[in-house]
Amino acid sequence: MADYLKKRPMLFCAVISAALCVAGFYSQSAVFFCGIILIILFFSAVYFRRPAEIIVTLILTVTTVSILLASAKAADLSKLNGDTVKGEFTVVSEPEDHGTYTSEVLEVCKCGGIKKGTRILCSCYGGTAPEYGNRIEASASLSTFKNGAQKRAYYSEGIFLRGSLKNIRVENGNDDPVLHIIGNIRRYIKNTLFSNMGYDEAATVLAITIGDRSYLSDGFYANIKNAGVSHVMVVSGMHLSVIVGLTAFFIKKHFYNKYLRAIVMFATVLFMATVCGFTKSILRAGFCSLFVAASILAERDNTAENSLGGAAALLFIVSPFTVFSISFQLSFLSTLGIVSVAMPCLDFIKERKLLKTGAAYAFASAIFVTLSATLFTLPVSIYTFGYISNVSVFTNLLIDAVAGIDLQISAVALLLSLCFPHISRLLFIAAEFAANYINRIINLFGSLPFAASDMGTGEFYASLFLLIAVTAALLAFKKHLYKQRLNEIYQKIASERGRKLKWL
Repeated sequence: MADYLKKRPMLFCAVISAALCVAGFYSQSAVFFCGIILIILFFSAVYFRRPAEIIVTLILTVTTVSILLASAKAADLSKLNGDTVKGEFTVVSEPEDHGTYTSEVLEVCKCGGIKKGTRILCSCYGGTAPEYGNRIEASASLSTFKNGAQKRAYYSEGIFLRGSLKNIRVENGNDDPVLHIIGNIRRYIKNTLFSNMGYDEAATVLAITIGDRSYLSDGFYANIKNAGVSHVMVVSGMHLSVIVGLTAFFIKKHFYNKYLRAIVMFATVLFMATVCGFTKSILRAGFCSLFVAASILAERDNTAENSLGGAAALLFIVSPFTVFSISFQLSFLSTLGIVSVAMPCLDFIKERKLLKTGAAYAFASAIFVTLSATLFTLPVSIYTFGYISNVSVFTNLLIDAVAGIDLQISAVALLLSLCFPHISRLLFIAAEFAANYINRIINLFGSLPFAASDMGTGEFYASLFLLIAVTAALLAFKKHLYKQRLNEIYQKIASERGRKLKWL
């Protein structure tokens, strides 16, 4: 494992950064002393001229500073617990209906005692909730998060306060211009999908394209969780990778200009993150895509593990408590499982020509990717949700590829609908057919009586042991494979020398 991380310094950097972020949540003094040690290591690396160590220690030092600043900000805001403030706010999230009240995230524009840009989770009881992008004037009764799990969840989103809104007044005509445009794009996508598809299919495609799950029925969403495909029904890193990959392939196919390709990748990441919301899994995949774009410009190869680690480390610098985000954990671990386990296994199969047909290789690829992602996310799933899906592997095998295709078709159809509505109609029919298939598979597997099983502490430790054992076995096999290849090279060199001596 040490040798594996040594060859992937950015992944090692991400692991240590995550540990620092967790420590910083519970003890600022511990992180402070770690920061001092890191500064000493940084100057030692500079003195001995160790480039990799210089970069890693520099990133870790900056991460430590970011953790201390975030912790200080949270401590300052906690002093407002119990206060009532009045000011101007911007609604920066879609209102969520909870029955008796709605909740939305507000960003402070002008409010005494609170810094501009601070985000607050607010509840609105009675009346019509403000809409996304609205500029409002209101009074808010502030409080802090007490529950540990709830506190970690909202801290991961950069939210350190919550409040109850009163005396709400919407400032008509003063909406945030950028959020207003984003809201119009989201409304266009929603209205176009529901006008071209059946309700259930449109709700599924809407969840896949922009992550809006509000139109999914409670029964269907329960089946989604039981089937273990929640990641499919929300915009995740996988979906962003599909769209970025599609645009990059189009540019490479028709223009083959590295600068244009990198710019288009950056613009696609920014657009998708803006429209779908800057969720942690989206940001993780977005940073990975930006690392790929940078490697294209620099004309240098970069390993997938280093890109993934670099994206995570950068995300921890921007928002240290991201480490507690469940969506980030699942996204990071599933991707790590795919690139570190599934891909090397598939490369070995391809190199040794163990599978004769493309169809067999595609099927094996789907199995390895699904199993690797499931294995690496198993401990988090058990610890967080307290259950696992017994049918997730089969369900994912049946719908993952279809969901990716459905996303691509829907994206192209939504673009064509602006100029060529008749042509786009054919694509919407195909997208509706794919969504109907996805719904049927989810309802079939998710409604089975044995679809999910409750798990406890014992199963959590068992899943950790299984993950460690499988990883150790794969690393040992990989090391053995390297030695075997070296022996083959040495034998080849020896035989070539023998032939030369015989000829002389």
